[in-house]
Amino acid sequence: RRVRLASRYHDALADSGLVLPFETAGAESCWHVYVVRSPERDELRRSLSEQGIDCLIHYPIPPHRQQAYAELGFAHDAFPIANRIHEEVLSLPIGPHLSEADQNRVVDAVLDAAKRAGAPV
Repeated sequence: RRVRLASRYHDALADSGLVLPFETAGAESCWHVYVVRSPERDELRRSLSEQGIDCLIHYPIPPHRQQAYAELGFAHDAFPIANRIHEEVLSLPIGPHLSEADQNRVVDAVLDAAKRAGAPV
């Protein structure tokens, strides 16, 4: 079910301006989460929330800033790409509970928000 939902997201959001997740050659995702990236992540999340669509930031702290790595002494800005990605990631709803109608509502809301943000839709 998750694979079908991820495939539908891929197709529907291909021209949304979002950075979509992908599978590396030889790997198959179980699509536990469907994480997109947007420089306007907070605005997108707010827009979806206003429409009753829950989105999450599953991993709010980049790996190098996790407590588990504190003893390594990484500076806050040691990994600028990881920091940037951290500020852009958003998990869209996905799972066996999500109906196609609900997914269509998510897609429509994402495309509407992207259009308002000036992304090519």
